[in-house]
Amino acid sequence: MDYSKYSFNELMDSLNNIDKDAHPENYKKLVLGVENRKPEFEAAQKQGSTLIHRFLSISAMIFLLSACTTGKLYYTKASGERVLGCYVEFVGIPSVDKFAVEYALSLCAKSSVKKGYSIDKEKEYLLTLELQIPESKCGESWNHKSVKKLYKTGKLSKKEYGYIVAHIDLGLAVVNECSPITE
Repeated sequence: MDYSKYSFNELMDSLNNIDKDAHPENYKKLVLGVENRKPEFEAAQKQGSTLIHRFLSISAMIFLLSACTTGKLYYTKASGERVLGCYVEFVGIPSVDKFAVEYALSLCAKSSVKKGYSIDKEKEYLLTLELQIPESKCGESWNHKSVKKLYKTGKLSKKEYGYIVAHIDLGLAVVNECSPITE
């Protein structure tokens, strides 16, 4: 989306109504659009406490966007060449994102070793991780909205939430084709 032609009010309305999990790139663009129009916002801020609240909310969102959890995995070829095999970054809840990073790096480590490469000693624990995630509902695949809802209602642990988020973001989520239960 191109938000450059949006008015300040349109930006704010879009920011208040966007599903940031479903549209993370557009969400980032909106936040940047608001940040670029900060002087306009500051003038509008004097119009009332509602606008002050919005500004504080946006500042908090910008802060949250700048807080991301990252991870790297290097592997070594038989020739001795050390190569960056994976770099992952997740933005959201740091206590959950660390598990998303762990999941992605574990898949990368297992794939690298399967190809005959070796990984650094301190990352070998990634090879032993059990990456099992709960199944999605029959006839559905995991998506950010459904997994977030389950996490917020306490039906998923931080680890399960992080693993499923990584699973979705890596494009691994597929429809759970359950067979009907027979009596």
